[in-house]
Amino acid sequence: MPGAFSHSLDSVEQDIALLVGHSFDRPLASKKTGTLVFNDTSEVLTFDATVLPEIADTSYGSDILKMISAGLSVGLSPGFRIPPPSAVPSDQAEKIEEEDPRIGRALIRTIFAAILFELSIVTRPAYEEANVSSDDANVSFDDFGSPIEADKRNWEQTGSGLVVPAHPLHRWRL
Repeated sequence: MPGAFSHSLDSVEQDIALLVGHSFDRPLASKKTGTLVFNDTSEVLTFDATVLPEIADTSYGSDILKMISAGLSVGLSPGFRIPPPSAVPSDQAEKIEEEDPRIGRALIRTIFAAILFELSIVTRPAYEEANVSSDDANVSFDDFGSPIEADKRNWEQTGSGLVVPAHPLHRWRL
């Protein structure tokens, strides 16, 4: 539901990470570093992430940015927990409805309050509407992983002369 992650989004202390495949050893951006910024509206939660050149230059950073550009990994999977009943009564945190499994869904879970601790870029998201895109989706790479005809708005040159993406990633829709 709209505002379900408001505690996590508004908390100064709580960090939220953008990860590759739910792996905390492959971070791309984070709320605390200012590289992950959220916009929570009554219709959708979106975010903008800036993948810094030093992250884009890692093997996992380069790989995931290329997979996004190729349209192979464009799903987004939220990592969240329902707060304990001592913090939010269970009936105010979520509602679970069972449906006839013959119609394709055995369970509908509506989340009213949850602790969001990470978002992950994945190949197959649990929620089809949750997706990520890159402003550089049309950039091609040569055999050595370097961009061809890089758009100067979204690419930066490092001190050593390497051209790396300054990728803003966005659009998580539930």
